Order: sequence, then structure tokens, then C-alpha cells
Amino acid sequence: MAGTVKGVPVPQLATLRRKAGFSQEELARRSGVGRTTIYRLEQGANAHFYTIEKLAKALRTSRKRLMSDTVQGEE
Repeated sequence: MAGTVKGVPVPQLATLRRKAGFSQEELARRSGVGRTTIYRLEQGANAHFYTIEKLAKALRTSRKRLMSDTVQGEE
């Protein structure tokens, strides 16, 4: 279908990356996802399921937490 948005946003990516102490480059290395892709996702682009899987594994978190609007413990 033309105009269909693919993937889903990962609004907690930057927050969880920083909490893990990773730079974008380090997360890219650990996840196998390109640094440019990580940058775009942190700017609001949508991620495909397999990308979310790789990022969640590298960050030792769940897909649900990456896609959540808030990170538990935030004020």
C-alpha cells in the first residue's frame, strides 16, 4: 500500500543508550546496526522489528521498553 509507514518509533533509544554508557558508535558496533541508522532513530525515524531486536539485545533491555513512551524511574 502506497504511503504506509513501516516500522515503529523507538522513543527511548537515546535515553537507554546513554544509561548504558554507550556512544552511538559503540551501540552500532555492539548491535550491528549502522551509526547513521541509530542517529536517525534517535531523531524519530521508525525502526523495523529486526533492528529493534538487535538494539534491545545490545542494550540488554526489552523491545517493549525501547518502544515505550517513558522509561520506568523517569520523572
